[in-house]
Amino acid sequence: MIEQTCILMIILRSDDAFGGVFMVERNCWEAVVSALEAEGVEYVFGMPGSSKMLYDALYDSGKIRSIHARDQLSGVFMATGYSRVSGKHGVCYGGPGPGMTNMISGLLEADAMCAPLIILSASVSTELRGLPGFQEAEQLELAKPVTKQTIRVESPERITWAIRRAFQISMNGKPGPVYVEIPYDVSLTRVKMPEYMKAKPFLRYAGDPEQISEAARLMLDSRRPVLFCGGGVILSGAFAETKRIVDDYHIPIFTSASGRGVISEDHPLALGLTGVYSTEFSRKLLGEADLIIAVGTRCEQFETANWKCLPSGCKLIHIDIDPLEIARNWIPDVGVVGDAALVLSEICDLLDAAEGSSNLWRERGNDIARMKRAFCSKV
Repeated sequence: MIEQTCILMIILRSDDAFGGVFMVERNCWEAVVSALEAEGVEYVFGMPGSSKMLYDALYDSGKIRSIHARDQLSGVFMATGYSRVSGKHGVCYGGPGPGMTNMISGLLEADAMCAPLIILSASVSTELRGLPGFQEAEQLELAKPVTKQTIRVESPERITWAIRRAFQISMNGKPGPVYVEIPYDVSLTRVKMPEYMKAKPFLRYAGDPEQISEAARLMLDSRRPVLFCGGGVILSGAFAETKRIVDDYHIPIFTSASGRGVISEDHPLALGLTGVYSTEFSRKLLGEADLIIAVGTRCEQFETANWKCLPSGCKLIHIDIDPLEIARNWIPDVGVVGDAALVLSEICDLLDAAEGSSNLWRERGNDIARMKRAFCSKV
């Protein structure tokens, strides 16, 4: 009896691998729209080609608004901007061939920003691939260098799996754009397919406790620490944790261009941008630091002034959700792989437990606030 039950469970789960266990007859674009509705998508940005590709199905949706661009590239930028301000997935569409290639520059920007986008496109029918078919292009190969992941749907039964996988990949870990391509003939074939099962985004993980303890120890040993926040802090939603570490411990904060907005620039200890975007005032303070806590940043060329703004003898803590970003350029004294909000919260808890930690940098913080007021009065 136990063996029979296990076999039944395996059969059910094998069906479920592509979506739900309830079968519905649809074509791929109808399934895509149903999946977007299930994921709570409000807008699709893009420029239609043939209405059979996505837009006929989208027209019947009462939950999703189609925002028409006048160029496919603009659709990607719209989706990126929407994702940036909402914290949700941005979804865009470009038709086959030149419609898709027009999006490439936008995908490069979205990938650099780690924007969680779902990029939908059609391609030439499988039976015509290589002949070549009309507007045929190596779309998948073009998308690979400028996206987090690419998926081609080779059979209509796989569409629910592909869309759920795209949502899962684009938001978890280091976010990024995922490109989903559906060949023309595959997309219009009606088959019985599993009902869509919603993805599970925001699978967050904290850092190694030993590395977090070492980071807290380095902070307690420092006398002139500074916080350097990149776009990953915003993507993590670590606004409260960032403000806690700045307010409670009087640590000045710098941001990269993509990290702007993590804290109000009117805050007394907000010192603006780093690298080529910095001011004379902020460069002086950064040059005096004995510890930089870099969070959610790749420490790339512009934001580090060609990697020259790490003072001699200064210690470095690097916190990032992507292990491949740790020691990519600057070699940190401590590297912590984890979600910015969770890691910063754990560091603050350790600092709270250390006697007198709230007063370690209070006087320096007050001095920096006065210096900032004086600097701002001049400009």
